[in-house]
Amino acid sequence: AMMYRGAFGKVLLGVCSSTGAKVAIKVPKGTSDEHADYLDEVAALELVHDHFNVVSLHEMIETDCSVYIVMQYAEGGSLLDHLKRKSVSVSEMDVKFIVFQVLRGLEVSGCNSSSA
Repeated sequence: AMMYRGAFGKVLLGVCSSTGAKVAIKVPKGTSDEHADYLDEVAALELVHDHFNVVSLHEMIETDCSVYIVMQYAEGGSLLDHLKRKSVSVSEMDVKFIVFQVLRGLEVSGCNSSSA
């Protein structure tokens, strides 16, 4: 089932055949030659596996015509989906919480100014 379609591809909802757990399958647009950015994403996810603030990578499947990135299913949708569901404005406490979670994910991924 389709969960999301965007400018860079789509995300499908799948089920792991061995565990029955839901998974998210990212399918980028374009040919396999155009998937270098996604290979970088896979490499980054491999570095930060098993961290609370970062979805885990299960596997990457590369075929002649596409790449499939099988990841942990995060129920509730994306951060953008969450912000769109807010009926009024987002509170300062909500913003602090969201920013903290994003920064924790970036910290563990090694994305900081000292590595740039």
